[in-house]
Amino acid sequence: MAPNELNRVLRDAFLSHPPPSFKGRRLKLGYATQASGEAPTVVMFVNDTGLLHFSYRRYLERKIRDRFGLIGNPLKLVLRSDTEKRAGAARQAVRTDAKRGK
Repeated sequence: MAPNELNRVLRDAFLSHPPPSFKGRRLKLGYATQASGEAPTVVMFVNDTGLLHFSYRRYLERKIRDRFGLIGNPLKLVLRSDTEKRAGAARQAVRTDAKRGK
């Protein structure tokens, strides 16, 4: 799966049928990419992983399956939040500072 095509499919899905809101918050997609592995795995970077309802997950899986012809293949959606990304960057900065002796 080409990342640009995968992102286009997901953005069209988000626009045609927006995700449900929960306590005034709505799921927002940053970008998506395919991870390496046996089964097709799509990693989606979103604002909050807890906002993805199971029915909306199935909807996104169905859109991906239809576009890329993955009928009958297992498809795994992995969500990563922006907070995880920021925390990872902060840990990396701390490690870099520790190496420099600060």
